[in-house]
Amino acid sequence: MLSWVVICLVCTVTLRLIYRCMYQERVNDIKWTDLKTQGLRYQLPYRTTDEYIFFFPYVWVWLDIVLFVLLISMISSYPMDVIFMLCIASRFRALQEIAHFSVHRALSRKAKRDAFFANICFQYPMLKVSIQRRRQSHLIHHACVNTHEDPNLKDFIKIGFVPGISNVQFIKGVFYPLTFQGVKSTLNCAICNTLLDQPFGTLLARFFVIATIIFILFVLGGGRTVLYGYLIPVFLIYPFFAWLSQLLEHRWFVNVTGLPRIQREYAS
Repeated sequence: MLSWVVICLVCTVTLRLIYRCMYQERVNDIKWTDLKTQGLRYQLPYRTTDEYIFFFPYVWVWLDIVLFVLLISMISSYPMDVIFMLCIASRFRALQEIAHFSVHRALSRKAKRDAFFANICFQYPMLKVSIQRRRQSHLIHHACVNTHEDPNLKDFIKIGFVPGISNVQFIKGVFYPLTFQGVKSTLNCAICNTLLDQPFGTLLARFFVIATIIFILFVLGGGRTVLYGYLIPVFLIYPFFAWLSQLLEHRWFVNVTGLPRIQREYAS
């Protein structure tokens, strides 16, 4: 088992180094553009070889996860299990951020390739909506940031996490995903995202991805690695990390009435 830990470690470091070497030399060639409607943007010079490495971040993060799962199977210690679960959940959060680039179609010029890896590597395993639907919602967020049409702001309003609440209510809101109602909401969303309004092919793909992950984790360490390496991080710890990220994303409930879209984002 130790040899597999070393292999995962070597592979995940190697992929990172390859990715860094492929892009680092182009940093000085960044092209900046000032678009009146979109603000200051930069564009990294594109190469055809990018299409062969754009998915590397997904792969090395999953190698990180396998590495921590292997450690769970090797080290029988509840304090270490907690640490490893936190590490795995943080890797799931990293996958969410990588998928965010796919939402903006920033990893590959081939939209279908971008969507495929985002769905297989994050959306399906984490029981989220497809990347295509996430993109629709996310673009609404950017267009309506900090207004009542903003899907992210609606999440706060829905649970009463709004200005004027008491300190106790604020703390409860911060830790909402860890409360009974928060866990219930996570489970309900997971079921709806996975089962409802899905083409049959997509449904099969979702179940295949999830079943494959659970099977591999079970082979690596039995039910213990499935529980600590997937179920608890997915349904309890990762949602809390994602919630904290959403809380810190903007200065919520700032008055942005009448401001253009880009200025709304900067003001938030």
